Amino acid sequence: MDGLPAATLDALPFSVAVIGPDGTIRFTNEAWSEFEAEAGATAGGVGSDYFRGIDTSEGEASASVAGIRGILDGERDRFAYEYPCHSPTDRRWFLMQAVSVDLDADRGVAVAHLDITDRKVAELEAERTAAERDAERETLQRVLDRVTGLYADVTRLLVEASDREDLVASVCDRFVDGPYRAATWFATASIGGGVQEAAAAGPDIDDPEAADAAESALDRGGVSVHETGDLAVATIPVAADGRSFGAFCVYADPTTFDDRERTLLAALGRMTGNALLAIERRHLLVGGTPAVLEFEVDDGDLTVAALAARTNATWEFRGAVGDEAASFYTVDASSETVDAVDPPEHTSLAVQEGGADSSFVEVVTDDPLPERVADHGASLRDLSVTPDGTAAITVEAPDQNAARSVFEAFEQTHDGVTLTGYQEDASRASADAPAADVGLTDRQREAVRRAYLGGYYDDPRRLSGDDLAEAMNVSRPTFHQHLRAAERKIISHHLDTN
Repeated sequence: MDGLPAATLDALPFSVAVIGPDGTIRFTNEAWSEFEAEAGATAGGVGSDYFRGIDTSEGEASASVAGIRGILDGERDRFAYEYPCHSPTDRRWFLMQAVSVDLDADRGVAVAHLDITDRKVAELEAERTAAERDAERETLQRVLDRVTGLYADVTRLLVEASDREDLVASVCDRFVDGPYRAATWFATASIGGGVQEAAAAGPDIDDPEAADAAESALDRGGVSVHETGDLAVATIPVAADGRSFGAFCVYADPTTFDDRERTLLAALGRMTGNALLAIERRHLLVGGTPAVLEFEVDDGDLTVAALAARTNATWEFRGAVGDEAASFYTVDASSETVDAVDPPEHTSLAVQEGGADSSFVEVVTDDPLPERVADHGASLRDLSVTPDGTAAITVEAPDQNAARSVFEAFEQTHDGVTLTGYQEDASRASADAPAADVGLTDRQREAVRRAYLGGYYDDPRRLSGDDLAEAMNVSRPTFHQHLRAAERKIISHHLDTN
């Protein structure tokens, strides 16, 4: 529960709260808060007692409280209840779905309130004509029967999930166990183009259009439906924060996917995307099994490629500091050559150390390459640019989707992008994970990285404390204060963990 982002619950089109064993509200989504403010309800927000202020003398309130307490007490696993909740200007009805969830070692409840006013109004209006009433109620009830239970169970899966593969496999299983009984599979994009199956549930179905539909969903977004044989197939994109993780391909009866159901399924795709994004970010912090992507860029518009061409030298990336804004390179050219070069627009160069045939150079630009890679959840590991402007780039990403996102971003902004290698390598861990674990401040991290990259720890030292303090635009005592604090934390962490 600690890692659950608010965006996962906010993606739901209805009110949701997660309640702890003592009745305290642990999480709410945006729809819950908006309804509370509009209706002047009494349940409150995160940290408040869900049951406080509820008048249990009223039939609806008493029944709902009893149902939720029954789940908390272990007497049941789920509870559903329809109730009216009219405002001074509008008549409204809701369906409450409550299901048990695991909160660490405790038993909690996820409570969802779905607006079923359309169905209730339709029932009241249709009382004049029995045929109208029965037809409308059957249609709307069919959607509710399929979707409400599915939402409750998928919400629980998203709350409890800690692993990407288990999450998508569990959601596939839930689709098949529930209303969509034919089959379901989860498609992800391949680095070289096309899609591949990452999880599946149910029997294999011969669907020649499936791969194209899934690839289209990854590119365009939006739920699409096509038919194959006697089944309809809904392709549901799974995305969050501009990232595409894949798409669920769900097979069911052709009458299943009406407009209302497509809207709810699209929201479910967004929920799953937010949960996958949260899992990915947690893995970045603790270190996961990364994917290593290698590609070349033959484009003179790349800043470091322009520098390599103008100096007629090879530039090798050595690291970055200051939220990736400043990058360091070794250059097989003299300091005089580097100083004389006219850098590209919005770029500045500073020779940190130079000789007759090599230099150590700091590059500051408004579009730094390490930051562009980091925007996709990945990190720049190696970069070498030859004098002809060809850049060989190695990127470490948390998974295949992040690697593909980096590659596609370069394809969209540069010419001559060629994939040269890809592998998933458990032996490579994120180099930034230890620094995140030991609690360095931004300035401490910049100080120790500048010292390391600048050869401060070499014998003899390539840069002095005065040089590094000047580069950070601080006094020498302030630089050494940051550096010593960082060294203490890193050494203490190393000794404690070994």
